[in-house]
Formats: sequence, C-alpha cells, structure tokens
Amino acid sequence: MFLRQKVLLGTLLFAFFLVLSFLVYLKIFSSFDTKAIFFLQSFIPRSLDFLFSIFSLVGTFEIATLILLLILVFLKKVNKFIILLGYSLVSTVEVAGKSIIPQIAPPIDLNRTEVFFSFPTGQVSEAFFAYPSGHVARTTFISLILLFAIWKSKKLSKNTKFAFSFLLLAFCFLMFVSRIYLAEHWATDVVGGAILGFAVVFLIAPALFRRN
Repeated sequence: MFLRQKVLLGTLLFAFFLVLSFLVYLKIFSSFDTKAIFFLQSFIPRSLDFLFSIFSLVGTFEIATLILLLILVFLKKVNKFIILLGYSLVSTVEVAGKSIIPQIAPPIDLNRTEVFFSFPTGQVSEAFFAYPSGHVARTTFISLILLFAIWKSKKLSKNTKFAFSFLLLAFCFLMFVSRIYLAEHWATDVVGGAILGFAVVFLIAPALFRRN
C-alpha cells in the first residue's frame, strides 16, 4: 500500500471514529452494547475471570507505555519521535472522548474483573466516562506498529512474518473480548478504541520509518 493511500485510509478511519463518537453520544447503540456483554458472559466460563483480569493489565497506560518504550529500544529503523507523538495523540483523543461523551461504564453488578493492581492512571480515569477504551486504543496502536515493522523487516521469512502477525492479531482480539466480557467497557467503547488506534498509525505511516 502506497504511503498516500495509508494516509487516506487513516483519514477515513478517523472520520469514521468521529461519526461513531457522535452516534455513541446520541446513545444509538445502548441496546447493542448491553446484548454484547450478556452474550459474551453467557458462554465464557467464570473460571477465566482471573486470566482475563491479568491479561487486561497489559493494556493499562503504565504497562502499555513500558512495552512500547522497550519495543522502540529494539526497533532501530523506526522514527521513534513520530511513534511517541502518535501514541500521545491516541492518549489525548482518548481523554477528550472520555471527557465529552457521557457514556457511563457498565454497571458494577456485571463486572467480572478481579483487581490486583491499582495504577495511578486507573484511579484518574474513574473521573471520566467510558468511551473510547484506552486499553484497546493502546493495544491496537502498538500491535499495528509492530506489524508494520515485522513486514518491513528483511531478516524474517514470510512464514515467520505470518506467525507473528497471527499472534499479534490474536492478542488484540483477546484484549477486545476481555474488555467487554469483564464489563469494563461497552462494545462501542472497544470498537471506538480500535478504530482510533488504527487511524493514528495509518496517519503517521509516511514518517514511520527512517529513510537511510
């Protein structure tokens, strides 16, 4: 995909994010959101609550940021400043959305999270609304950066690239499901976070790698 096409896709995705945000503001998807939680909780066993709770910790701001910084240490040919700028944009839009769009998180009686750590940003986020999901936005952003780097690499075989891509996509999928299943977020929060992460990565795609 040419760089100009990636920017166009990023622009369209961000526009779609804004449209979705407006529809969430109007509470168009309230019934769908409730049904999505009940659907996942109806067939996923409670024995997985612990694993999903631990897994979700990876998406917290502190841990996700640490993971991104470690990745940037090992990725030599990426534009680290642009990636950090994009990551900051994701966080800024997330906070703006949670400040403006009055979507309250799922009720506590549906929540299945087994909390083990309380990070500072988690305590701060309680003062905001739920849309979009920061866990999902960060996970999507970091995973897509890794996907671009993997397919840019000349050292990895095609089979290895496919294997890593599958693992990253599976990781994202589990993060998406966990946030809804645990009733930490509504489905629209998760969809909005995923679109935001995708949009920002494609918007910064032209400057993602250094030109030697």
